[in-house]
Amino acid sequence: MITTHLLIHNDKALIIPCLQSIKYLGPIIIGNLGSNDGTLQICRQFGAEIYDVPAIRPHKTLAEHSTTDWNFFIHPWEVLACGQEEIKEKKVNSYIQIFQNDTISREIRLWNKEIKFHNPIFESLAAPNPEFLETACLYSKQHSVNYKELIIVIEKWKSSQPTVAEPYYYHACLLLNQGKYEDFLSVVDNYLFRKQDGIATVNLKYYAALIYLNLNNLNKAIYHVIGCIAVKPLMAEYWCLLGDIHYRANEYKKAMAFYENAIVLGSKRPGLDEWPVEISKYKEYPNKMINSCKDMLNNSKDKGIYNVKG
Repeated sequence: MITTHLLIHNDKALIIPCLQSIKYLGPIIIGNLGSNDGTLQICRQFGAEIYDVPAIRPHKTLAEHSTTDWNFFIHPWEVLACGQEEIKEKKVNSYIQIFQNDTISREIRLWNKEIKFHNPIFESLAAPNPEFLETACLYSKQHSVNYKELIIVIEKWKSSQPTVAEPYYYHACLLLNQGKYEDFLSVVDNYLFRKQDGIATVNLKYYAALIYLNLNNLNKAIYHVIGCIAVKPLMAEYWCLLGDIHYRANEYKKAMAFYENAIVLGSKRPGLDEWPVEISKYKEYPNKMINSCKDMLNNSKDKGIYNVKG
């Protein structure tokens, strides 16, 4: 039997499709973070057991109420679109694919009770040798976020553990989502001072490169994206960004070569790994940009107006 976990906070507008998608998995337990909009009444209609949980380590607290060996968690803005039967039958810690717009990410969502959540907020699971449950997928909808409240909690986290990198990562992500790009870059520098490896580090370098491109600081954009390619050379996203940088510099031949790398090297990327995937960057987008480069070369000389190294 599988127990499904949800944390809720005034999710009345989103919760019904979520609950409908998981109602046949098994027992549902709800961690209530202070809902007062009718969400709890809807959850009760689906037979869920509800527990009040704190803002700090809410998943860990809720997990203490599970009575089954195997557990699954979902956010109220997500829908389990497929794989219900496979989740019920699977007895291995497993990554689930999460689709949001053009991006696929993967997280451990099916886990044994022996596995514990880490981080006081933005809790996540890490398990030895997890498998990929290819047949299961979640669709994630846009949802509102109380950024002010989250940043207050993150600042407390920083103060209590000043040498730890993780709160800077989550702070940077929140700033990125709010479009506060200068503040994002400052927090990224603080994060990179504390940590230089792992998926989170490469993701922040990638988004920093995107922002530096938008700020027209092309050399810094190249510096960050080259660091990404050095770690994960089969990520088409990184080659496309390198192409975009040289395209911005009017260096269309170089840009075209990098877009071609995105297609060729991206095609060799393993079908399943825990790194996120921007679907269009593996064929559609680089092909479009290669054609644009050809058009520009037909109408102008290939010479850059910026001093871009690379």
